Amino acid sequence: MDTVTIALDWAVNANHSGLFSAISQGYMADEQINAVVIPPRREQFVTQVLVSGEADFAFAFAGTAAIERSAGTKLKSVAAVLPKHNSSLAALKSSGITRPADLQNKRYAGFGHNVFEETVIAAMIHNDGIKTPKIKFSLVRFASFDVLRSDEADFLWIYDGIEGAEAMSDDRDIILFAPNDYGVPNYYAPNLICREDFLENSDNIAKAKRFMRALRRGYLFAANRPEYSLEDILKLAPSAGGKLYNNIDAALASQRHVSAHILATSKWGMQDAQVWERFIVFLTENRIINKPEKADSYFTNALLE
Repeated sequence: MDTVTIALDWAVNANHSGLFSAISQGYMADEQINAVVIPPRREQFVTQVLVSGEADFAFAFAGTAAIERSAGTKLKSVAAVLPKHNSSLAALKSSGITRPADLQNKRYAGFGHNVFEETVIAAMIHNDGIKTPKIKFSLVRFASFDVLRSDEADFLWIYDGIEGAEAMSDDRDIILFAPNDYGVPNYYAPNLICREDFLENSDNIAKAKRFMRALRRGYLFAANRPEYSLEDILKLAPSAGGKLYNNIDAALASQRHVSAHILATSKWGMQDAQVWERFIVFLTENRIINKPEKADSYFTNALLE
């Protein structure tokens, strides 16, 4: 058995379902892989866990790899968990917010990628008619709708299939604004990333390919059998830092939402160079990165082929 360590970006949720099904259904064992899950840490970003060598892979989003590479930390995206970015800015309808322009001067609960978050939000507000966008940013990291209900913030950024599905299942009065609808190009979120030097070792590559084969089987199982995949999550989540939801209906709604997106792609995990190219142009034009590279510097499909 070879050990592979995977750092989670957040409490166990449907975005991680393929990993937990791959473990629970025996797909990792079939590939002679002992998958060790590292729970999310409030005091440490997944990039720090990767760079320290404690994790081989981590759940993140495309901006993580791009921004870290520009800063000199060579990370690479190795799989797209979902084929399309599926997140939104969210506010309570009762707040009176009806469009991105209404977010001007409002309080935002951030998740820790300050420059990226502020730039995307500013682009959305600007593209909705505000010449000089401004928001009041506060770092919350693992924010939930509780910060809106308690009036600590006016809006936050969510995964539609995670917090969004939970809110919809509870019939909460939320309104969503998708970045793609306001001039922000598609990008992969979530995705799996690793250190580039990890892929320079032939033994690591062989191990990683076996891990990815099992992971792909796990995500296809989760997509086709969301109820059973949820059982895998409930069984294994306590040892991985705990699950996101206590409400089973919300968890299942989330699982089904994510499953539909997984089934929308012909081959799980594969990434498109054009998606990366458009995203890198956006990051460069908005001065989030200052040393753009060719698209294939940021990702590889080699572990999935």
